[in-house]
Amino acid sequence: MFESFRNFAKNFSAYEAERKAREQQRAQQEEERRRMDAAMKARIAAVRIITGDIRYKYAIINTVRAWAYVPCPNGRAADPHQATDVAIYNLQREALRQNADAVIHAQFHILRYEVPLEDGGFMAAYETHAFGTAVKILGAPEDWKTPDEREAHTVNE
Repeated sequence: MFESFRNFAKNFSAYEAERKAREQQRAQQEEERRRMDAAMKARIAAVRIITGDIRYKYAIINTVRAWAYVPCPNGRAADPHQATDVAIYNLQREALRQNADAVIHAQFHILRYEVPLEDGGFMAAYETHAFGTAVKILGAPEDWKTPDEREAHTVNE
C-alpha cells in the first residue's frame, strides 16, 4: 500500500510539473499574442488616411473600401463619430493588408437611419462607408516616416 502511494505521489509530482510547464507555455504564448496585437495595431495606425492628394511620389496599389455599422439600442445617444472611427480603422487595416503606406483621396459617406424594433419603436443606427486609393510612398522623406522608422534610420547610420 505504501508503494502505491509513493508511485501516486511520484506520478502526481510529474503531472504537476507538466501542468505548470503547460501553463507557463500558455502564458508565454498569450503574452506574445498581446505584443503582436499591439505591434499590428501600431502598424495599422501608421497608415495615413488623406482626403486629398500628397506632394510625394507614390505608386498606386489599389482602391480600398471599408465600412462600419453602429446601432444605438435602448435609446442610447447615437454617435456618428464612432462609426467613422471604426470605418477609418478598417480602411487602414485593408490598406496595410495590401502593403500600402497611405490612402489618398479618401471619401466618407455617413448614413443615419432608424431600424424598426419588435415593440413598435425604432432604434437609431449610423453606417459609414469609406473608400480611397491605397498608395505606396516612393522614397519617403523624413517628415513622412514614423518615429520608429526615424529612430531605426539614425541607428543604422
